[in-house]
Amino acid sequence: KKGTAFFLRDRMMRLGIPTLFYMLAINPFIQYFLLGKPKQSLTTYYLGGQFINASGPLWFALALLVFSLVYAVAVHETAFCPRCQNRQSPFSINDIVTLSLGITAGTFLIRLVQPIGSSILNMQLGKH
Repeated sequence: KKGTAFFLRDRMMRLGIPTLFYMLAINPFIQYFLLGKPKQSLTTYYLGGQFINASGPLWFALALLVFSLVYAVAVHETAFCPRCQNRQSPFSINDIVTLSLGITAGTFLIRLVQPIGSSILNMQLGKH
């Protein structure tokens, strides 16, 4: 309703800032000061980009942020598609089949690169 920019700004405020705060402030505090067993130095943690994989319990907020970004791009791209705006029904059979094949191919390709048990941004893309 309010536009792509407002939607993305709202999602960044509600999901992005708390996740980033956890990754940059809370997780290092837990790792270095409470547990007393740092995996690496704070310099390596920040400058080496180790904080990117430290979303901890906010992995779900990070996942929602990624999904929101994908949604915003999809809505923004279809807003300029004349064929998409003149439809009577939201989806045709061809759209559903294409989506199904795309999901299948995407899942297969992700499994080639990311085997079960590995993670990206503290999120496992598949389980057993």
